[in-house]
Amino acid sequence: MNLGSGMMTLLQKEEVRLGREEELSEEAIALYADPHLNYLQMNRLRTALKEGMEPDVLRPAAKPWIPVWHMEELIEELKAGNTPEIPRRPFPVRRVLTAAAVILLVLPLPLLAEPEEDPVLELTAPEVKLACGMQFSPRSYVRNAEQYGNELILPDAFTADRPETRLVQYQLKGKGSEIKKNLRIRVVDETPPELKLNTEKTELLRETPFSCQSYVFSAVDAVDGDLKADVHCSNALQDQETQTVEYTVTDRAGNTARTMLTVHFADYGETIGTSRPETVSYTPAPVYRPAPVFSTPVPQTAPAEIEPLLS
Repeated sequence: MNLGSGMMTLLQKEEVRLGREEELSEEAIALYADPHLNYLQMNRLRTALKEGMEPDVLRPAAKPWIPVWHMEELIEELKAGNTPEIPRRPFPVRRVLTAAAVILLVLPLPLLAEPEEDPVLELTAPEVKLACGMQFSPRSYVRNAEQYGNELILPDAFTADRPETRLVQYQLKGKGSEIKKNLRIRVVDETPPELKLNTEKTELLRETPFSCQSYVFSAVDAVDGDLKADVHCSNALQDQETQTVEYTVTDRAGNTARTMLTVHFADYGETIGTSRPETVSYTPAPVYRPAPVFSTPVPQTAPAEIEPLLS
């Protein structure tokens, strides 16, 4: 397959070499190995193919007249399955074509392939904001670095692991000139801590002492670490059967986590301080009562010797 490698710059040839090293198919390499594409356009297309995009899906964005920053947007739309509007090829007037023909006849080919121009480096913004845990991808913030023969030097990628402000430098080297631009990166903590209780609901007697801190299981922040000692809650309970106690914890960045504990009084409605009547079942012990003593008059019998007298 003739990929027109004789007309390519060294940087363009390097993109073709990297595609073969990454074992891309010849169809995939042919999609971006076009001398009319500058090496930054080729690099973006090669990266998309390496990430798994099919050549037929990517083909609408592989146009030499589409700037890299716009090509980046189109690729993201195509990845999402959308059908973005593809810019049409600019239509030059005849005078422009005539002037171009004169230049082709007068100037040598190598000079056309790598014109001596001042490098142009444009960032998407002077400052960007990243949340803790996000990845900084330096190429995503370059809008325009498309001149043939220029070398773009990117800052290192990194993962934002703590709140801070960083300055990173982009450098574009041309033939005999270079340009540098700084990008300010603000890393912010926007994630609240994770607050957990031992339980969501508890049942107490009204006279039982209540300690809200005893129900805290953990309070952990991704940046500040263990915040269990910083949890705020109230030990004051209301005089009602069921109520909620609010727990809050705030990290150094001002992110607050909240959760609730439901407290239920099992003996609500009973008079505090008065013992409740108890029903006791018992069998009374037998009571001893002596048998009644009856007094019966005993008839008196006269002595035997006087019985005849009485008769």
